[in-house]
Amino acid sequence: MRLQLQGIGKRFGAERALHRVDLALAAGSVSVMVGGRGSGKSTLTAILAGILKPDAGRLLLDGRPFDPRTPHEARRAGVSVLLAGPALAPHLTAAENLALGMEPARCGWINRARRNELAQRALTALQSEDIPLDIPAELLSASQQRRVEIVRTLMGRPRMVVIDDPGPLAEVDLRNLFAILRARAREGTAVLLLTRSLEVARELGGHTLLLREGGIVASERADRLDRARALALLEGSEPGALCRRRAHRVGGRVLELRGVSTARLPGPVDLVLHQGEIFGVAGLPGSGRSALLRAIFGLDPLTSGILEGIPQRMGMVGDKGAEGGEGLLPCRSVAENLTLSRLAGFGILGWFSCEKRTMAALDWMEKLHIQGARPSQPVGELSCGNRRKVAVGRLLQSRARLLLLDEPVSGIDAASRERIYGWIAELVSEGRSIVVATPSFPELLALCDTVGVMRRGRMTEVRPARDWTLAEMIPATSGVLNRRFTPSL
Repeated sequence: MRLQLQGIGKRFGAERALHRVDLALAAGSVSVMVGGRGSGKSTLTAILAGILKPDAGRLLLDGRPFDPRTPHEARRAGVSVLLAGPALAPHLTAAENLALGMEPARCGWINRARRNELAQRALTALQSEDIPLDIPAELLSASQQRRVEIVRTLMGRPRMVVIDDPGPLAEVDLRNLFAILRARAREGTAVLLLTRSLEVARELGGHTLLLREGGIVASERADRLDRARALALLEGSEPGALCRRRAHRVGGRVLELRGVSTARLPGPVDLVLHQGEIFGVAGLPGSGRSALLRAIFGLDPLTSGILEGIPQRMGMVGDKGAEGGEGLLPCRSVAENLTLSRLAGFGILGWFSCEKRTMAALDWMEKLHIQGARPSQPVGELSCGNRRKVAVGRLLQSRARLLLLDEPVSGIDAASRERIYGWIAELVSEGRSIVVATPSFPELLALCDTVGVMRRGRMTEVRPARDWTLAEMIPATSGVLNRRFTPSL
């Protein structure tokens, strides 16, 4: 076996990120690990890269203990890891990024001509020769940046390649990557790709592992994987079982977008939102879901189009993967972050009562199942799932008439998800309007009144939720991979 994980466990405070993960990857094997946000994929990747230390278990590489302390040590041992987040130095060129830490030198001086030659050769071998070598990485497109990161990961013929999320790649680039990974496997390299998409597992082939709440819940050959069963296993229940649409009244128009586009949203996008309506935005990663919510909230200026009827009070929980997306103050306490939207309620005779705020925070911490934390603890010390609960809890307490929720229950446990969905239903019954963007199609169909499909920065179809079926939504959102796609999680 090339790589073995034996009883790997990892905790962040009281929250368990990984629990007794056992995994064996043979030389020349191709494996895909599928899991939703909060399932433990990134934690596992960080352990393999030497960024995090497991609290339990051990790793073996070719039968010997593998305990890297840094990504550089992991790479020297033959394990090359690409993390999900940005991995390039933005001010360096593509050639400089590709050679970083491996620069050809003579007498202490970097041989730039040789460096550029090796970089161009690597890009050509991985069918990315269109990427310019001499401009800063920050000026490259998101797809080009990710391809540079992938090329750097595959350089040097490592014994083990780990890729956490292929990223925003075009269909042709994704297919090229799959072909290259299969070719490397035939040469003896063990390949592990982590993703939220079941279709990626099917397209790449090999072995599929399903990860939920820090543990592997299923292991199956890709061509034998039952999609309906896989979705149920990954969500921990039947899809959509935790969010049932409640009867409520939809009123007049409160917001209209006509031909809207921004720098992040190619558009044009048309959308009409009514009072007391839950409008769902479906789409794959990179489809423009998050960019649409940013445009409505005013974070990105419009390059064209009109927004009409914008409510005076709006609240938003953004993409937790984006910097500052959750809108939390990491150095401030849990109590401060939870109650920022209603400070006026904690006054006594003109004096602010910290005790009342703490009691209110404790109440909401219990409601949201925020475990292993204190009201006075800085929110930046919490796990990703608990930070998400704080962000959603603060918004639910606000007096906003329009709520914009970008994957509101991402990485949150089932019990808390059920409560949050219940509160969302209560808010719309009070006449508030909500826009929910999520890649979980079953949840959208169960929760929303109306569902619109985003693809390549445009709203392609809008229908009442009752008029959609899951079978229709999958091809409507994809437009890639031969129009076969299973929902991301």
